[in-house]
Amino acid sequence: MDKKHLVIDNVTSIADMAFKDCKTLESVVIGDRVKSIGYKAFYGCDNLKSVVIGDNVETIGQYAFYSCENLKNVSIGKRVWFIGDSAFGFTSIENIKIPSGVTTIDGCAFVRCESLKSIVIPDNVKRLGDELFRGCAALESVTIGNGVTRIDNSVQGFFSGCSSLTSVTIGDGVKEIPEYLFEGKKRLADVKLGKGVKVIGKKAFYCCYSLKNIIIPDGVETICEEAFSGCALTSIVIPDSVTEIFHKAFCGPLTDVTIGKNVKFIGRFAFDSKKLTSVKFRGNRDFKIYYGDNNLRYYTSVFSTWLSDPKAAAKYLTETYQNYYWVHGEVDKLRYPTNWVGY
Repeated sequence: MDKKHLVIDNVTSIADMAFKDCKTLESVVIGDRVKSIGYKAFYGCDNLKSVVIGDNVETIGQYAFYSCENLKNVSIGKRVWFIGDSAFGFTSIENIKIPSGVTTIDGCAFVRCESLKSIVIPDNVKRLGDELFRGCAALESVTIGNGVTRIDNSVQGFFSGCSSLTSVTIGDGVKEIPEYLFEGKKRLADVKLGKGVKVIGKKAFYCCYSLKNIIIPDGVETICEEAFSGCALTSIVIPDSVTEIFHKAFCGPLTDVTIGKNVKFIGRFAFDSKKLTSVKFRGNRDFKIYYGDNNLRYYTSVFSTWLSDPKAAAKYLTETYQNYYWVHGEVDKLRYPTNWVGY
């Protein structure tokens, strides 16, 4: 065997830890007979720079190429459907094409790939594991295909440490933007949300200072607390599908807001902006104004006729009744009837 350049074409699977810590290895070509790459198969091959994975390989195991610190070039065969936990973590990959047949990418698969600049997740992928891009400091652009229905986001964070992130496209299959998903991504300026999103989670875009524009798709029902707090948004349209807007959802330099006709609940300081001068309420909606925390108490009402003037509506929402709960309908029919603290 050439200790620098390895061609594997005489087995159907590469065993667990088969070439672990092989320090002389520089390139690997995995032939078409191979169907699987085992756990830690090439773990710690510090000088490995190039890998070609054949078209019959179906699975790439956990930690398969983990800590191959100089690995820059990877070609993945067209039949791969599974990429395991931390498979390419701590490598120097700059760009990688995920084959269209991949359905599962486990957590940390690209953790600390500090040279990775962009990635496209194809439509056949159903699930993206937790901490997938944690520590990818050079990552600028991510496109998530329409097949993904869920993005896992733990305390460590799916995009934690992605300080260069500027552009994200979320496919139509994702139903919830998890809480804290893009928190503190100061360069994030271009976001496209898929039409399947129903919930925008707590602090999902918190302190995204470069985010000046975003379209909230029709279909979103809930905008959670501080979802867009600290963004650079100056104008926002809340679609008719939204029924709940929580505490400080939009805290920033907003000047113009349009609120859809089906909103039933607006939390305290939901539109916290001293620059807000125009609020347009679609439809004729009366709101009851409540105060208190665990035990809400009725205070007064704001009638649709009062809100018909955008300038007057802005004053009601940001000054007169800013520190109150706005409710259309009955309190006991809303989602948080007994504990409203922080909303």
